[in-house]
Amino acid sequence: MARRSGGTRRRAADVLAAHPLLLAALSAAFLALTLWLCVTHGWRLGEPIGSGRRSAPLWVVAFFGLPLWTLGVAVGVWRSIVGPRRSSGPPDDDSPEAGA
Repeated sequence: MARRSGGTRRRAADVLAAHPLLLAALSAAFLALTLWLCVTHGWRLGEPIGSGRRSAPLWVVAFFGLPLWTLGVAVGVWRSIVGPRRSSGPPDDDSPEAGA
């Protein structure tokens, strides 16, 4: 039985949403790898990265990767400090606050 990849992505998104420090750590690791890749190639933005059909110029990696991973670090740190969002709707009947 083949498993759909949408379920795997949804589980990964749920794990990252539940653990914002994990999101920040993974984003920081990818940010460091992107910076390392740029430094290794001397920040020559026209230089191709990769080989064959999976190659791209360095500017694609730098201009899309650096802001994306920086945003991931910022969101992960922010959500770990602020905490999960709380709905502004009425309290559940099963919650301890509703019975008080």
